[in-house]
Amino acid sequence: MEILNNAVITPQRLHALLKLVDTLRQPKRKDLISCLQPIVLFDDPNSKSPSDITGTMIANARKFGLIVEDPETQIFSLPADIPKNIESPDVYRHFLQQRFAGISRETDDNFLMNLFVAWFAVQNERVFVTKQSEALSIRFNNELFPHEPSDEGDSRQTRAFNSTKFNGWRTWASFLGWVRIYGTDEVVPNASYRLSEATSRVFHNKNWLSFSEFMSSLSEICPELDGGVLYQRAWDASRATETPGKQLSLMLSTALRTCHNLRALELKMDADASDVWQLYPAQGMELGRISHIRRR
Repeated sequence: MEILNNAVITPQRLHALLKLVDTLRQPKRKDLISCLQPIVLFDDPNSKSPSDITGTMIANARKFGLIVEDPETQIFSLPADIPKNIESPDVYRHFLQQRFAGISRETDDNFLMNLFVAWFAVQNERVFVTKQSEALSIRFNNELFPHEPSDEGDSRQTRAFNSTKFNGWRTWASFLGWVRIYGTDEVVPNASYRLSEATSRVFHNKNWLSFSEFMSSLSEICPELDGGVLYQRAWDASRATETPGKQLSLMLSTALRTCHNLRALELKMDADASDVWQLYPAQGMELGRISHIRRR
């Protein structure tokens, strides 16, 4: 099951639902519907009813284990693994990153979302095309799932992408921290939010790591980023005649530069280092080659 398949499910709406369940303590379905979408907002007889929209939200939140319903009392509550201060946007983002990102098994929920991230990262400058949603969806399907039937209907259950799925992916990829959205259309690779969450698990102190050591750990935690199994699968499908070597993707390079500039991470290049990695070229950026990294 993919969270991106239903346009109704957005990070903001899901957060509102979790906060409401937490605030009301023992709400029933009618309580949630009444608070989230008061009937007075639905004067148009042709619009979806609040029960339809909130019902979809509740059903998906249950399927992903974000809320639970007592079968006898029909009272909703939050599972034990939901952080106590889930109302905090940073805590909420961090929690969903751990729940929805880093999925590498095809049978697990949100595998397709993570695979598309990996493929998007592999493209580098190729993502900057007109009509991104259409052009990239077609290219992704041709390279990863050439024999998968297209799905232009409302079910969207195949692994093939279309514009609707891309738009859902864009919303979640931006929130979970793989991309930034500029204007209404342009999606730019920048995994700084994702990298910030991941490095909290890579670094146990503020000691310097060789960049190869760092990449080894990062690829295990983030299989969708450089060196990970999803990234390699996407690379083989999209750039089979090329070798990535120690050239970092635009997505990861932008994230590293952003975290370095924000003083969350520190990158350096030792003159006599033999372990040297190359950041993706960027105009006006002095930082191009790195050998070591640490957490500030």
